[in-house]
Amino acid sequence: MSEPITNQESITRPTLTLDQLHHFRGFWEDGGVCRLRIFEREDYPPVIVLSELKENENTSITNIIEHLAPEIVKQYLSHRLHESPPATFLEHYDAILNARRRRAGPSVARVSFSHFRPTIVNLGGIDRLSYGNPTWAQLDAGMLAAFIGQDVNLDDDA
Repeated sequence: MSEPITNQESITRPTLTLDQLHHFRGFWEDGGVCRLRIFEREDYPPVIVLSELKENENTSITNIIEHLAPEIVKQYLSHRLHESPPATFLEHYDAILNARRRRAGPSVARVSFSHFRPTIVNLGGIDRLSYGNPTWAQLDAGMLAAFIGQDVNLDDDA
């Protein structure tokens, strides 16, 4: 007789399906870069993790997230572009030294949008996709593990 399956065992673990640098247009020019990771598991929207990189000298991912998110969905998960939500979006910053020279730990926030209906807006003279207004909610380690798995360290180098 086999052991019963517990709720924990029946949940599939997220699988990292994409891990690469993503180049994007900032507000006014090309040259933005971030690390892009996509985690997928059956019966759940994919989780898209965008990590700000030190070498990005263009618009930050925070400032352009409402345009970056639908553009990434269109490019990598086009079959989900009109889903609501098309994915779960996480924004990641590595640990840094703050203005007082104290180490600030890494930061991960879940980004939600007022709507997931891709609309076209003009930004810096270019038509761009956009979701609704973004809001951020900081995640602790337990919440992050629920989205991407317990053994994933977002601060690993690309």
